[in-house]
Amino acid sequence: MRPWHLSFALIAAAGLAFPAAAADPAQITCPADALNASEREGLVDHVRRQGRPTEPAMQVFYRSVDGCVARHGWSAGAARLSIVYNLAFIGSRQTRASLEQRGVDVAAIEQRLLADPETIAASRTDSAPEAMVAFYNRLDAATRQRLEADEREDTAELLGMFLQYRAAVETSRADFAVQ
Repeated sequence: MRPWHLSFALIAAAGLAFPAAAADPAQITCPADALNASEREGLVDHVRRQGRPTEPAMQVFYRSVDGCVARHGWSAGAARLSIVYNLAFIGSRQTRASLEQRGVDVAAIEQRLLADPETIAASRTDSAPEAMVAFYNRLDAATRQRLEADEREDTAELLGMFLQYRAAVETSRADFAVQ
């Protein structure tokens, strides 16, 4: 399994397919916002390494989620979606920065993803990896060739991670706000 397929499986397993109870969309960042700088840095490092859910950084984050549930009266579904949103947001920022350092026009690719509701919707299903591959294959030939020719790292796979994270941000935010 490719690393970005694994990361997508983990995101999907975290609850993207579950409808959320009504929650104030402005609260979705509550768990990350409640962390101090050191805790936030630990969480960012955890996402970068794709660490295990039992690691200390995640335990701190889960306690922060519990605090937000108590403060805002979130349902279990809203709590799961906030977890997905915050972890995917961090992952999307990290992969975006890495891609931009390689000269990839991430903004153009992201704009195209956000204009493709079918791919975003497919990110909620078991066929999500295939949907992201199909999206990638629809990119223009010059973009794909440049991504695949990058010798520093497998940049195409890094883009796959970015696309998954970005779709997870969008779907979890939309589901969190469902009335």
